[in-house]
Amino acid sequence: MILSLGLLFITGCGLSIEEQVKSLCRQGEAASFHGYYDDAISKYTEAIELDPNNPDTYVSRAGIYNAKELFDKAIADYDRAIALKPGEDVLYLHRGGTYDEMGRYDDAIADYTKAIEIYPRSQHGYRGRGDAHFHHQLYDEAIADYTKAVELNPYGNKYYILIARGKAFYEMGLVDKAFDDCSKAIEKETYDDEANLLRAKIYTDRGLYDKALADLEWATRDDSTNAEAFNIHGIICQKMNRSKEAVSDFTKAIELEIAKYYETLVKNPSDAHAFIIRGLRYRKKDLHDKAIASISSGIEQDPKDALAYACRGVVHLEKEMYDKAINDFNKSLDIEPENPLGLVGLELSKVKKTFLRAF
Repeated sequence: MILSLGLLFITGCGLSIEEQVKSLCRQGEAASFHGYYDDAISKYTEAIELDPNNPDTYVSRAGIYNAKELFDKAIADYDRAIALKPGEDVLYLHRGGTYDEMGRYDDAIADYTKAIEIYPRSQHGYRGRGDAHFHHQLYDEAIADYTKAVELNPYGNKYYILIARGKAFYEMGLVDKAFDDCSKAIEKETYDDEANLLRAKIYTDRGLYDKALADLEWATRDDSTNAEAFNIHGIICQKMNRSKEAVSDFTKAIELEIAKYYETLVKNPSDAHAFIIRGLRYRKKDLHDKAIASISSGIEQDPKDALAYACRGVVHLEKEMYDKAINDFNKSLDIEPENPLGLVGLELSKVKKTFLRAF
């Protein structure tokens, strides 16, 4: 921990300010470890009030704000830390990661670039910038960054970088290269959920369903609530003309994705989110018309929320309004091309529209 000068003043309680700051930070770490984030924030805030020139404490509090998805507050703390220690590459990595979470990809790329300028052999800088490029759908740039990160870590544990690069190759249609990276990652890590899932998608695209199912089994061996796995399994069933199983898989994937989205909304509510939360609650009660009206109000307030369109699409789907559902899912994917809820909802809409009426 970096402490500012003048902290050896002894207080009336017999502890120096330096000792008090250390104690408060230890309490903050303990509270954070047990999930008591508000208590942790309180302790770090007390420490900052005692020593406002310590960049480490701002970083620690920013990490808690990130955990609570209070990203603006996290950025403010990283800004203060960087102002106090502008030559520290790790601070730009932290802030870049938060910008990436916020969807501010240009800002994230700029921070990762700054970190690389400070420390040109920063594997984490290239990996982070690769992720930001990937999320910004700049796949060529992402692949270049991931490749540099691999080169900087020739003997270390790089399987996670191979998975990331494999995803970028897949998005570019370079399926053979994606397959190679996934297989190398699996060799290094024996079985990795993300690598197995991506390779299962490639096997599915190639019609090698038995191999795809084997990878899916490994990917879900410790987690039976993986929405992407249900989606891939549903696609396999669809291709094998097992429509009822496909519908069941897609429906399960949708419920998992909506639950995840709902949790995010509740953690970080806004005026638009309040309408969507209410709409999803109406949906739970099978009040579909009210659900559609409420979610539509949320969309009016935030027309760039891809998952809001996807949620409305789900309600339209449940009302068997397939064309409207497909329109909503397509709109969702126009805004955020790879969002799982939009992808799964679109698949389920097509299956139901094409096959379900035959039963």
